[in-house]
Amino acid sequence: MIFSIALKDFLGNFVSARFIIGFILCLILIPFTVVIGIQEYKSRQSIYEVEKNEANESMNVTVYSALRPVVVKPPEPLSVFSRGISNNVGNRVKIYLGTIPLLAEGRTSVRDNPLLNTLFTLDFCSVMAIIMSLLAFVFSYDACSGEREQGTLKLIMSQSISRSKYLMGKIAGVFLTILPIILFCYILSFIIVMVFPGISFSANEWSRIIVLFLLSIVYFTLFIALGIFI
Repeated sequence: MIFSIALKDFLGNFVSARFIIGFILCLILIPFTVVIGIQEYKSRQSIYEVEKNEANESMNVTVYSALRPVVVKPPEPLSVFSRGISNNVGNRVKIYLGTIPLLAEGRTSVRDNPLLNTLFTLDFCSVMAIIMSLLAFVFSYDACSGEREQGTLKLIMSQSISRSKYLMGKIAGVFLTILPIILFCYILSFIIVMVFPGISFSANEWSRIIVLFLLSIVYFTLFIALGIFI
């Protein structure tokens, strides 16, 4: 019975205007944010190559006491999806004899226009968090009250089904509705990353992406339950 309720809600939501609008919204915003993330990553990669060459040249000293090694941190490939704190900290550390380096130095932003550095930029994870939470509320806020207004709630509750199973079926129905959208967003972002040259992920980074996908499912499932509760 739970599967029947979930399937009914999924088929009803699949042909609704809300699903189409959400799908189109993801189709517009996800490629835009991923492409921006790729461009910023390539800019950081170019800066990294220049500063790495400068760090190697600084090692050519004749006096050992004048040696000041510079450690340059390469950009994170996963910053394409989530910028994290990479824009808030430096990318290199100069090591002095007898001291312990604490804070990183160097450029924290890759934009040439200083006015653009003050603007807030949404990355893939931020857009997914906003869109998925909104879609979870949009599809779940009237999951029960809508059937009550249509008069079908009494018919369903007249069957041998408990209220807990009915609520589980409603949550599963909204879950099945949003799952194709989130799968489409991830697949589309992977295709865009694969098309652009110069970006490759290691096995460890792919495992982090899988963890990110699983956490995304847990995230919007909580919002679905919250929308049903409201």
